Amino acid sequence: MTLNSKNNDDNISAFPDVKAIEQEAADWIALRERRELTPEEYNSFEAWKARSPQHCQMLDELTGVWSDLDSLDDLHAFALPPEADEETDESASEVANNISDGRAIAHTQRIAVPRLGVLAAIAASLALVVAGVVSLQNVTPWETNIHATYETALGEQRTFVLADGSAVMLNTASVVEIDFTRGSRAVHLIKGEAHFDVAHDASKPFSVYAGENIIRAVGTAFSVRVGDKSEVEVIVDEGRVALLREFKTARDDSHYDHAVQAEPIGEVNIGGAATVKGATFEMRAQLSNEELLRKLAWRQGRLSFAGEPLSEVLGEISRYTDIEIEVADPSIEIIPIGGAFRVGEVDEFFSALETSFGVNITRVSDKHVRLSRSS
Repeated sequence: MTLNSKNNDDNISAFPDVKAIEQEAADWIALRERRELTPEEYNSFEAWKARSPQHCQMLDELTGVWSDLDSLDDLHAFALPPEADEETDESASEVANNISDGRAIAHTQRIAVPRLGVLAAIAASLALVVAGVVSLQNVTPWETNIHATYETALGEQRTFVLADGSAVMLNTASVVEIDFTRGSRAVHLIKGEAHFDVAHDASKPFSVYAGENIIRAVGTAFSVRVGDKSEVEVIVDEGRVALLREFKTARDDSHYDHAVQAEPIGEVNIGGAATVKGATFEMRAQLSNEELLRKLAWRQGRLSFAGEPLSEVLGEISRYTDIEIEVADPSIEIIPIGGAFRVGEVDEFFSALETSFGVNITRVSDKHVRLSRSS
């Protein structure tokens, strides 16, 4: 399919606003946690639930999240201090594999957010939980060299906490190789996409190797994506990173030699995005907060679009599903698409195309759909 940004269709907001529904559900749950609803509020609440099945579904999901947090409170891991403001909750949990010995560990952090918006943040943090028995302990410095490989299957997203306390979230069908020595922290993004929340350590710069490029940081947060034809995309949501081009490296079966020769090619600051392909470095315009959140929405299990052509949207969706999407009518590829939906909700996406964008969906088989323009 050919990307084309030209279009004559202004219909770019037909998808349900998942973020708005999530916030409304969170507000209702928070209100009910504080006190009983008045008769008028109860009637409004019931009317809101009846307005859409998605409202009830979101309510059930966030109610489950709230129950999970009640269980965590029993461990006293996230107890509020007596002097805490009643309008805030401090809760988050990240569970990951200890890459040095394979044990499951928990790495905790405290986050303060307004109570009415807390469930959206809680839902995002609990999405990091990895199934398994959890042993609460602190991340300690590594004593020996660490080499490990982490990967996700198609449609899967997982977060790992590394030995230095840095967090790596892998998007769908991604692979990273971790190589920590006493003097360096290196991660090789073999394929896919990853977000890095780097623990500060000026003595050991954190380097991400992607293709022939190195993205280097000390303490910051950024995402890296390896695309087709070795194109690398970098987005920084905290701090800044340096981009270098590697032109000599050594590797054997037991370790990486990270004393490589490299030349600086650019720097990306917070809110910035850059694309590197071969020797070409392209810095994009500074991203707005809205665009930055949309670009990184996959971290909350959502895909968000704001008028991108259907061809580009289909390219993103294909990263999360094994369903073959055939475009029988190229003229529909320029239709602008806007809105958000959860990763994995492919059927809902196809339904929205049919009902709101004039696209006919033919289900050739369970793993093959054909798109054409509705007559």
